[in-house]
Amino acid sequence: MNLVEMPGWLRGSEMGELIFDHDWTESGLGPISTWPPNLKFAVNTILLMPSAALLLWGPRHIQIYNDNYRDLMGLKHPGGLGQPVSACWPEVWNFLAPICEGVMQRRESFIFDDEPLLVNRTGTPEEAFFRLTYSPIPDEIDSFPCGASNTAGAEASAPGIFVTVSETTEKVNERAGEADRARLREALQAKRIQLLEEVFRNSPSFLYVLRGPGLVFELANEAYYQLVGHRKLLGRPLFEALPEAVEDYCRRQLAKVMATGKPFIGWELPITVISDPGQPPEKRFIDAVYLPLLEEDGSYEYVLGHGVDVTDHVRKREKTEQALFETERRFRDALEIDTVGVIFLDKDGHITEANDAFLEMSGFSREDERAGLLRCNELTPPEWMATTLRAGEELKATGRATPYEKELFRKDGSRWWALIAAMQLNKKEGVVYIIDITERKRVEQNLRESEARFRAMAEASPALTWQVNARGDLVYVNQRVMDMVGMTLEELLPSRWRSVLHPDDEPGCLAAIEQALLNRSRFQYRVRARGRGGEWHWLESYALPWFTGPDEYAGHVGVSIDITEAVKAETALREADLRKDEFLATLAHELRNPLAPIANALAVIARPEGAAAVPHLLPVINRQVNYMIRLVDDLLEISRITSGKVELRQAPVDLAVVLHNAVEAGRPQIDGKEHKLSVSIYDAPLIVYADAVRLEQVFTNLLNNAARYTGQRGQIWLTAHWEADNAVVSIRDNGIGILAGMLPRLFDMFAQERRNGVGTQEGLGIGLSLVYRLVKMHGGTVEARSEGKDRGSEFIVRLPLAASVIQGEMMEPEKTAAAPTGLRILVVDDNHDAAEVLSMLLESMGLDVHSVDSGPAALAAIPEYRPNIILMDIGMPGMDGNEVARRIREQPQFNDIKLIALTGWGQEKDRRLSHESGFDYHLTKPVNFKVLKGLIDAF
Repeated sequence: MNLVEMPGWLRGSEMGELIFDHDWTESGLGPISTWPPNLKFAVNTILLMPSAALLLWGPRHIQIYNDNYRDLMGLKHPGGLGQPVSACWPEVWNFLAPICEGVMQRRESFIFDDEPLLVNRTGTPEEAFFRLTYSPIPDEIDSFPCGASNTAGAEASAPGIFVTVSETTEKVNERAGEADRARLREALQAKRIQLLEEVFRNSPSFLYVLRGPGLVFELANEAYYQLVGHRKLLGRPLFEALPEAVEDYCRRQLAKVMATGKPFIGWELPITVISDPGQPPEKRFIDAVYLPLLEEDGSYEYVLGHGVDVTDHVRKREKTEQALFETERRFRDALEIDTVGVIFLDKDGHITEANDAFLEMSGFSREDERAGLLRCNELTPPEWMATTLRAGEELKATGRATPYEKELFRKDGSRWWALIAAMQLNKKEGVVYIIDITERKRVEQNLRESEARFRAMAEASPALTWQVNARGDLVYVNQRVMDMVGMTLEELLPSRWRSVLHPDDEPGCLAAIEQALLNRSRFQYRVRARGRGGEWHWLESYALPWFTGPDEYAGHVGVSIDITEAVKAETALREADLRKDEFLATLAHELRNPLAPIANALAVIARPEGAAAVPHLLPVINRQVNYMIRLVDDLLEISRITSGKVELRQAPVDLAVVLHNAVEAGRPQIDGKEHKLSVSIYDAPLIVYADAVRLEQVFTNLLNNAARYTGQRGQIWLTAHWEADNAVVSIRDNGIGILAGMLPRLFDMFAQERRNGVGTQEGLGIGLSLVYRLVKMHGGTVEARSEGKDRGSEFIVRLPLAASVIQGEMMEPEKTAAAPTGLRILVVDDNHDAAEVLSMLLESMGLDVHSVDSGPAALAAIPEYRPNIILMDIGMPGMDGNEVARRIREQPQFNDIKLIALTGWGQEKDRRLSHESGFDYHLTKPVNFKVLKGLIDAF
């Protein structure tokens, strides 16, 4: 080293010399003679510092450090000099990156005390703690005597970072250790008695406590007494009570535990015990722990002994080790067999030894082996080198190579197939086992070609193709089968394919397959199979036996054709034909019934004395003609509904009114059979948006149906109530009931039960179909229930309630009653005529009515008039109804006033706004007076 050439700002430290000798070209800093003054000054500063210091220079954060920092770096020095900090310390770069950005870009400074970092200084990651400071370096230092000036000018970011480092790992660990020890002492002191009691009471291992230098027994559990033969222990010194233990290891270890206060743990320690009095000493093995118990004054007065008798385990292991030795000896003898080649490899992969079987397979001689002609690389064809390398990597990583197949060269250059497995015996040697599979490969190739042809044809086939072996286990299906059932081949194998068969078809199908397998005969069967969505497919299946060679039966190969649509078409045609015949027979029957009395009546009238019978026969003819008219009307009605020609005239309707009208319409038939009708309707209005005429038709039909199918003097119940957002109407009877098989198709066109009994075979069977279609047009549902023959039936209709009812506070119904005398109603409407007519209508009901024509007038009238109900228009000029409602609801003394909106605005947003403003109900004009009356009566 020529000290004359070294600048003065680098002298005085070992790192200064290294910096001077270092090639700074790749770092991007260039020769040190070109370094800017501030960099030279900073380097000089850290070299003179007595503590560890570091410079991170430039955008790449190039490292320059002093002697003390070098000592902290471990194996990262000297490579870290001139290296970016991210490359030198990648394990902490996530921590450093934002700090470097803050210092360089924003000229911030950072200080960290006892910062934990996971660093790799010795080749192994370790957690260490450091005190760190990060500061920006000034742009220029003009006074530094380096003979150069910074010509770059001031920039926004700092040129470098000044870092100081102090490792505090020992101090941190010392504090943590002291804290742990303090916590341990407190825990031991607090839990000592409780722990001893729990351990002694529940532990299956033996426990005992010794006191003082004399090791006197204080406590011992039952397990320990069993170990030492139930001798007297408590209050006696250890080696007096157990003299056979004097020479055991325990004396020395117990003394050490008492002296040092450090626990002792021993595994499979030999001890001498006398487990039965009068018996000779016995050698046993235990896993033992001696734990000193700390006293409050810091002394160790007691020792807790804990152990497990592992004698049986040790002896079993010794037997196992002996058996393993014998197994290894037998295995080596087995290596001499002629069918398995064995070669041994050194750590570099060179063949060191081969058995006779391998030499025979590969065509080499023992002389070739001794001459070193057996080389792995030369035995392996080039295209198999990658496979060989992967196996070698696996062998190094796991000690074993998964068995694999590859080709090898014989001595004469020909190729042969080998199955190879390898394992590592030790660090220096491995063994490879080789089996010649050349013949098997030839057979497999032939089978693959045959299999490929079969699978190509099967996958190309539009049919479901499958194959079972001689036991009937599935071995193959084509993709079409898996697509249909939604299962993979693995899920269907070997016999789980039976789970997709229809339970009714499975026994017969399996019996047919078993018979075909037994007779090796042709198979044909029609069966249902479950598809991926749970639907059932009809399959027509055909199969023939197949043979792998002369008389070598291997199972059946079959195809299945999906004929689901064809079967459905056949079924539909049969059902349509049957329904047509039934309908025509029913129509003929129903038309003949009224025609018979009409024809007879006409015959009577035609007789000379027939004129006298006309008054008596005209009602008969009239009834029968009306019956025929009703039949024709029903046919026309269902036709209009089916073709979409019926339009509903929907408006808010009180369901109670509809039901009462239906009861009146059905009363003649109910009274004619002397039925008892019980009616129970929800007290508060059940307002639905519906066509009242059509709903009355629905419930009249259901009531007539109940009366018809209920015997003389039967019972019929009609109930209506609120459920969630629906009005629910139930019509129940104790009549002939509905058979279980009829329930699913009860609402089908022309559906009728053909059985003897009350009301059966009357009408065309289209009444319930009309009910179903009309209820559906109203957005509702109808459901039929019955427990069976003679157990009665129930029809339940659900209709959505009108939005105004759902938004109103009607969940707690009140008893309806006539409007009380003196009930005061304030009508608010800017339309004078509308207000006057409404007031007259309300006064006719005996109500006290007052009307005003604006919102402010309503607010002025309320305190004096004190109305019970306010009927108010919303769309008034100036202050609209919603504003008036809000002002009323702001005054608690008016909370008992019921606010009802009467408005032409009926959209959902209008109803929501009126409800938010404080209205109880929202009715649209023109108002159904029955609905309004129901709301007033419910007050």
